[in-house]
Amino acid sequence: MGNSGLGKTTFAIALLKELGLETLIACNLEDLTKLTSNHKAVLFDDIHFTNLDEAKFLSLIQI
Repeated sequence: MGNSGLGKTTFAIALLKELGLETLIACNLEDLTKLTSNHKAVLFDDIHFTNLDEAKFLSLIQI
């Protein structure tokens, strides 16, 4: 959360890389179809979850 252009995503990517975590960067929900067992982290970048119903949201967080 925060204003655009502050470097939040860049910081998160650098941190996850430093930790050695294979990361999937998801800019939309369709990107989650690219998730494999090699990914150890998911970085949600500018995704809005306000339109998801409760069932879809719960299935999403159980990945």
